[in-house]
Amino acid sequence: MLVFFGTSGDLAYLLRLIDNGGFLREVVAQRSLIEDGWQIDYFTFRLIV
Repeated sequence: MLVFFGTSGDLAYLLRLIDNGGFLREVVAQRSLIEDGWQIDYFTFRLIV
């Protein structure tokens, strides 16, 4: 499963859900952008059962 997520949300909570769900995760893409003076990091995770 691929999950696309930006740090404008709660990344720590997402990672905790992934770990508690028993998934292995791998970052397959990452990009940082500046929008309105804020740095937002975008990640694509591959989740493996």
